[in-house]
Amino acid sequence: MVRGAFDTLGIKVTKDKKAIKKAYSALVKQYHPEEHPEEWSRIHDAFQEAMEYAQGTVMRGSGFSGKQEETETEYREEEPEYEEDLQEEPDTGHGEDVRPESGYGEMFEDAHAKWMEKKSEKAHALAKRLDELIKAPMAVAVSEWKHFFAMEFLPGVESDELLMLFEAVQGNHIPDNAAKVIAATMIKRKEIYQNSMEFNKASLANAIVNCIYQKVPKLEKKAARRKKGIKEILKEMLMGVAIVIVVLAAYIFMTSGESTQKAEMKEMALRQLNEKYGKEVYAAEDIEVESCDVSSTEVVSFKITEKEGYEAVAYVLGKKGETENLLCFDRVQSGEIRQALEADVNERTGRTDGKLYWNSAGGSGECIKDGYFHEKYEGSVSDFMNREAKARETVTGLDAAVGGNFDAKNGKADYYLPHKDIKTIKQRIEIREDKEDEEFTASLGQCAADYEMQICGIVLPGKLFEERMKQGNWEEGGIVVKSTIYQLGMYPPISPALMTGWYVCLPPYGQEYLEVENGMYSGKLVDMAEGVWGIENRLRSREGMPGGIDMPEMPEGIEFDYSDLSGETDLTGRLKVVKAPESMGISEAKGQKSVSFSMTGIKELRDDYCLIIDKEAYGIPDSGYQVMVTEYRDGNEETREQPPVYYGELRSDIGYNDSLDGEGYLFTGYPNISEGEKAPVLTVIF
Repeated sequence: MVRGAFDTLGIKVTKDKKAIKKAYSALVKQYHPEEHPEEWSRIHDAFQEAMEYAQGTVMRGSGFSGKQEETETEYREEEPEYEEDLQEEPDTGHGEDVRPESGYGEMFEDAHAKWMEKKSEKAHALAKRLDELIKAPMAVAVSEWKHFFAMEFLPGVESDELLMLFEAVQGNHIPDNAAKVIAATMIKRKEIYQNSMEFNKASLANAIVNCIYQKVPKLEKKAARRKKGIKEILKEMLMGVAIVIVVLAAYIFMTSGESTQKAEMKEMALRQLNEKYGKEVYAAEDIEVESCDVSSTEVVSFKITEKEGYEAVAYVLGKKGETENLLCFDRVQSGEIRQALEADVNERTGRTDGKLYWNSAGGSGECIKDGYFHEKYEGSVSDFMNREAKARETVTGLDAAVGGNFDAKNGKADYYLPHKDIKTIKQRIEIREDKEDEEFTASLGQCAADYEMQICGIVLPGKLFEERMKQGNWEEGGIVVKSTIYQLGMYPPISPALMTGWYVCLPPYGQEYLEVENGMYSGKLVDMAEGVWGIENRLRSREGMPGGIDMPEMPEGIEFDYSDLSGETDLTGRLKVVKAPESMGISEAKGQKSVSFSMTGIKELRDDYCLIIDKEAYGIPDSGYQVMVTEYRDGNEETREQPPVYYGELRSDIGYNDSLDGEGYLFTGYPNISEGEKAPVLTVIF
């Protein structure tokens, strides 16, 4: 979940507290807590989680290996220093600088530290147990999961423990029989939590069930509802007739109202679907309706499912209180639309080999799901996309969101292309910095304007492109769209070390909102040591902006120091081979070999770098090696692993603390350096 927090803040995963505070401060000015309470709360929670990660108190969430950050320091919630600049805002009670007396503060910090230590130990044990369950052989998986739920993971668990279970289920393969046990248990737990009014836990239990059914579509959903006999009912009535009457009356009132609403939604969905396609796509007896939650308080949504299925075939959604204007979004033509869009982009750009991965989710709080559309696809793709954008405005009020967090109505797409001339990583290193193809920028920019969507072109060396696309074709979902553009910070889906260019194109209103111009964004490789090259992982919109864009004007009374964004530090030759940290206990006498690198002669490194290491130059083998990074923050030494994976893997990312291996090169991240801190040491053990 840590990655989700940084996605909310619009920055990559980092331990730079200053960067986290800047991102948070920029967002809270856009979402006033009284006007956007849910959005403000989501941003505030993301800030706290990001700061916990920066402090070293958050579990590592990828893979559920049971490992934890080695150093877990005491966490104290930190608000950005910029909050004081927002005093002109109406007082909500959230921004007051309340400082307890020193005695109380010390008592609280001591108690909080003990609580965090106990909580951390519990989380560590649960992560280890979940890892064991996921790796359990199929023959014993069912019995192991049953024992886990019966003896260990009881209904009284905390919300964060349910969240850990959700992440474990979501991120790993679960055998069908074990998945059935998990789903059945969580259905029962959901009812328990609802009855005890623990709605957050009920929501998490429901999310786990949903995740299971997405992973195992053929698994039938069996609601475990215990029906009471007449004797038990009579007994309860004797114990409290008045209570029973009140409860039954309330239940009848609620269910009758809910049933009426669902019947209306079913009728509306059937009418719109059948009118749209000119035939009876579904009959009333074929479908069911279920209300579903969305992140926006302004939107209502109902899921339409087939009678014997679970996955949605359509959604009815729109503005709350405007029932007559709700619209139905379906996935009947989803595959056809995606294929047509990719073919049209390829035709416009003249690149028949391009692969388009499109996330069509959008709307207020992205309530419109990926792959669902209101308009019928017929005629040209541009005409269809234009009509679709207008429908989304009607549903979610996007017409009034230009001043908000909004850059494209029809979602975002990553468009992968092989470079016409560069085939290998060696050739990519030799060119250092590619030139922009202005004709390609113009054609892709026109696509973004016509489709009213964000399109980012990712140009890769030919061999890497083939490997990535081979991986992409193996998964039904393809490559995840994860380009991030956030004003001063621009984070491509792949490190610039692997790309020859990143073409960012948005519709005109998206360019205006994000204050970027369409064009190619890239960085220049630097010779950092013999056989080692480096490039920044982040592309800033100030120095890297095509045509040069001035910094955005801040609201009156708000000032930021942009000194860290000006100037360029020459890192040529600044990476040196050093001794491995003693804490690693590496000993050549024990047959251990390693090579360590560290920056020298610089006071501060403002961004993480991606290092490209020629493995042959340092005797690093093809496989079986480890990559470790030792950082020195606030006087503490902390070492973490950056595990190497094949550079063609879909979900691997330098920004997510992965190392990539391919074509004889190791690609790995080197952390930023705060002023006054000791430079990190990157160690490869083999």
